[in-house]
Amino acid sequence: MRVGILQPGFVPWLGYFDLLDWCDVFVILDHVQFTDRDWRTRNKILTGTGPQWINVPVRKQYPEGVSTRLPIDRIEIAVDARWRDKHLELLRHAYGRAPYYDWLFPQWKSVITDTTMPLVDFLQQTTHILSNALGLNKKVISSRSLNISSNKAQLIIDLCVALGATEYLSGPAAMDYLDATAFENLGIDLQFQNYQCMPYQQMHDAPFISHLSVLDLLFMSGPDAVHVLREGHQVQRIQKIAS
Repeated sequence: MRVGILQPGFVPWLGYFDLLDWCDVFVILDHVQFTDRDWRTRNKILTGTGPQWINVPVRKQYPEGVSTRLPIDRIEIAVDARWRDKHLELLRHAYGRAPYYDWLFPQWKSVITDTTMPLVDFLQQTTHILSNALGLNKKVISSRSLNISSNKAQLIIDLCVALGATEYLSGPAAMDYLDATAFENLGIDLQFQNYQCMPYQQMHDAPFISHLSVLDLLFMSGPDAVHVLREGHQVQRIQKIAS
């Protein structure tokens, strides 16, 4: 069984969904420390003037710096709802003439305007909508549900063991700190994603821009977006360590 583990993200790029697509079980790592001004709460879309950030503001009810030490599942979205209107208006302006705007925008609006969810549930729900739009039907679980208290590299190993993983597909950033020997000793095949975003038609007649939110691809390609997504799939396997 192939397992993938990533922290939640707001409207992530294609590589996030590529990793989800190639796993039997995908774990949203949502009980670890929240990092402000990170992919947890922002990403980029394409506008007429180029890439632009869209973000989810979090509540500033904590003393300076405290929110960055809280786990993701304790962070709340800002009460001021004006950011939601700004977000939707930005999407209308950027993609109102996109081929699949009417296909995606109504369902996206329904979750964006729901003011009752904490950040972690909001991110899970938005990721679920985007996964469904891509036609991905994978088992997704929250790391909170597994009640594992270790951290860093050991946390990844413990999650894999708890789920009975035989393969672990990691994002490329973890190559610097994951111990291949530890995975091999447990009989887990360690693999690293090497996703390459393939060019697709974008708005505004500009040269292709990679690493945007998956919203960009979905507005442009609709139900065919999954084919573009899968064109970029690449994996690097770690060679077995000699005895």
